[in-house]
Amino acid sequence: MSEIIGEKGLPIDKFSRMIGYHREAAEAKKLLSKEDIDTAQAYCDGVNEYIKRVKLTGSNASARLWPPEFYALGITDMDEWTVEDVLSIAKLMTFNLTWNWNQELAREIYSELDDDIKEMIEEIAPFTAEYSHNLVTIIDDEDLPDHEKSDVTILQRYKEYKAKLAAGLSTVVERVEPEQVNSE
Repeated sequence: MSEIIGEKGLPIDKFSRMIGYHREAAEAKKLLSKEDIDTAQAYCDGVNEYIKRVKLTGSNASARLWPPEFYALGITDMDEWTVEDVLSIAKLMTFNLTWNWNQELAREIYSELDDDIKEMIEEIAPFTAEYSHNLVTIIDDEDLPDHEKSDVTILQRYKEYKAKLAAGLSTVVERVEPEQVNSE
């Protein structure tokens, strides 16, 4: 990232290296079957062929121009894609699906701490079922302010609101004299 956007991209680069997307991808590739590797390589071959054929002129061009964001960032050429690149992107996407990665990291760090500290942390930020019941909020009818129960749906209420609003606006418009509108 910092290669493209400069120093501001360093934290992202450092974090990505710490997570080790490429390292993990290289390890994952070792576990793939030959068929899976061949499939990923065929995908890479297609991407690489497309990249080679981005040209302003010629009948065999895959595209005339790079995407606009490439020009905005000064990207005019790319390295060839590899199976590791595809697996790295898959690792990145998987990581982005884990919204609680920071909690999992903290949990791993806490597991190394003193038992009293672990117990205190478990009460404050529970990871186990022993304390997680404290996080659940159940609202009963007694907890709610006095209200009338109704079988009217939200959609019906919305339509009623819009009708009242439209009726209110039409009465306001009727009250405004044409001279008032023109003078403003």
